[in-house]
Amino acid sequence: MKKNFLLVSVAGLPNILSDFIPDNGLGVLASALISTGRNVKILDFNQPSLFSDVFTDEISGFLERFSHRVFIEGKSPSFIDLFKLKRIDNKLEKNKRRFSEKFQAYLEDFVQREKIDCIGFKLWAGDGFRWSVDAGVYLKKRFPNLKIIGGGPQVDIFGEEIYKVGNSFDALCYGEGEETIQYLADFVAGEIKIEDIPNIIFRKEDGAVVRTPRKLIEDLDKLPIPVYTPDVYLNINEKLKILVLDESRGCPNSCHFCIHPIKSGKRRVKSPSRIIKEIKDAKDKYGVTLFRYAGSSTPGSFMMSVAEKIIEEKLDVKYASFGHINEFDIDFTLLKTSGCEAIFFGLESTDEKILREGMNKNVDIEKAKTVLKKCNGAGIFTVVSL
Repeated sequence: MKKNFLLVSVAGLPNILSDFIPDNGLGVLASALISTGRNVKILDFNQPSLFSDVFTDEISGFLERFSHRVFIEGKSPSFIDLFKLKRIDNKLEKNKRRFSEKFQAYLEDFVQREKIDCIGFKLWAGDGFRWSVDAGVYLKKRFPNLKIIGGGPQVDIFGEEIYKVGNSFDALCYGEGEETIQYLADFVAGEIKIEDIPNIIFRKEDGAVVRTPRKLIEDLDKLPIPVYTPDVYLNINEKLKILVLDESRGCPNSCHFCIHPIKSGKRRVKSPSRIIKEIKDAKDKYGVTLFRYAGSSTPGSFMMSVAEKIIEEKLDVKYASFGHINEFDIDFTLLKTSGCEAIFFGLESTDEKILREGMNKNVDIEKAKTVLKKCNGAGIFTVVSL
């Protein structure tokens, strides 16, 4: 008998535009489950309609007037303004609690109606984390046999600590989940023991917390292509038609402030031909022509190889990427010709001592100037973080 899986993401109130693009992580996890014959649905609550559940006309109107007066006109807020702001904040919190209850009721109905055997929450920070944890506790009381899994970046950051605030999770998945979720599906079906699954944290019956060994996916070309069809990704038509290309994982650098080397280890890169295949798949199936590379440090040489193939095959696409200054001694004009619209460079500082000693980030500032000028000069929207 087939088992039914549900993948859920709610990041809290959306605050950046990328909240509204399809979640490639959920898409590839769903594809991994489908490849082993499981039924799976995705519920992605990160969409503009979430605002209307929390922001009433009264709240929105006040905040718009307050923001214009203080931040545009430069006027100091009055005592009455601050009193009203506090009252508005209380109403916002009340509306958030109301949404959380609505969220729980919706999931309860869905789990019951679709006979869900396992639900996986992508854990975010802030409100989204709390809503997911509370929903897990609620669902576990209603459906004691329902398996509840937590995954996503918060597990990599906080690990076992999550059990102190969320005791409903049968397992927490850290690191890379595409192979792990297939093992978890076998566990849900009663075919393997939970302690035999890599990349998870779970609690034994005596309360002891166990972390199984970490396992990285060495050949990223073997990953399934993410699925975004409406029968699986149920509200895909409410998302922006921009897709993320998971071209690389990990990083050769070890900046003190960054989690990517910890989460994903050494850098592994898909082949350029695999990325071209994913681009064509997205164009043919979904009509998507806008993309963003997923990697925190996409190699410039890799981007060049893909760009050459895009031009060679006359693919009409536009895309953006992150990049590391040290790896972009390349032909930016060719990137622009292939459809590259923007590159975000993590510069962080122009003081080499701060970069070297404070951040463990070795960047030659003169080289950085040259790279940024060339990128900008080629007509590519050039961004640096500082």
